[in-house]
Amino acid sequence: MKISYRTHPILEVLESGDFSKVKYYPREDIDFYNRFTDELKLWFPKYKEDFKSKIYYITLPFWEASCKAKKKLHTLYEEIRENDISTLPDVVGTFINGDSVIMIYRKYNKEWGKIETAMFHFSKEGLPVQCFLENSLIQDGRTGRGNYSPLIKEFNKMSWEEISHQIQLTYGDIIMLQLFILYAQIETKNCQLAKRLRT
Repeated sequence: MKISYRTHPILEVLESGDFSKVKYYPREDIDFYNRFTDELKLWFPKYKEDFKSKIYYITLPFWEASCKAKKKLHTLYEEIRENDISTLPDVVGTFINGDSVIMIYRKYNKEWGKIETAMFHFSKEGLPVQCFLENSLIQDGRTGRGNYSPLIKEFNKMSWEEISHQIQLTYGDIIMLQLFILYAQIETKNCQLAKRLRT
């Protein structure tokens, strides 16, 4: 599949920082949309270059293979985390998985002594789906109610626990994908935004 700004308009935000590419949200979720875009405008500049650093297109066979290995990858993750959380692999970049585009920064912050995370999840058209931020200044998570993503079904009003659960599903999937990329004997090709994502 060819990836371009035409097929995935949200990727142009990575290059331009133009938030007009973020689509207007359905009226029933306007509060979520406003909060999401407020946090995007506040925090995106901090992590933009990290989101751009690597862009992965996850094919269906690759996704299925990582799912089969998920139990082993989870065991590996827990072993590393219990031994020394600071040695967990960084998860940094943008993952294109089906109709989802997930921009993520996840690194151990030595000064803070914890994992610093920023995750913005969009549909390929640019519709906001989820966001999660955790650093020394903020901890917040939001998810919408759209049925446009395979990871998100239609929701009514959700509690923080339910929101957290949905975010953790997405977050956990991306961590498992990164571990699979790092430790499985596979060949990957990293899209270069400036060269590969032109219309």
